Amino acid sequence: MGFKYYEQNQLMIPMEWKALIDKDDVVFVLNDLIDNMNIDKLLETYSPLGSNSYDPKMMLKILMYGYIRKRYSSRLIAEAVESDIKFIWLAGGNKPTRNIIKI
Repeated sequence: MGFKYYEQNQLMIPMEWKALIDKDDVVFVLNDLIDNMNIDKLLETYSPLGSNSYDPKMMLKILMYGYIRKRYSSRLIAEAVESDIKFIWLAGGNKPTRNIIKI
């Protein structure tokens, strides 16, 4: 017998992450600043080979916001991208890749 999907912890209201952030937060200034940057020189360094990369502007936004929030460790920034709404919004919901090497 088939049942309809049931999940108690799922947010059912469609919502923009941006709505959960104070409108005066520096995250919006940083986002607009980087969106308006010319990063053509940076884009030239990317190779068309291999798997798709994360958007360089997204990565720059996350790193810069991490530094603003005094998170200098890539591990702390990666954790924030999974748990802090401001980082999640900057990342567009993208999650860090977990490269686990088993020997």
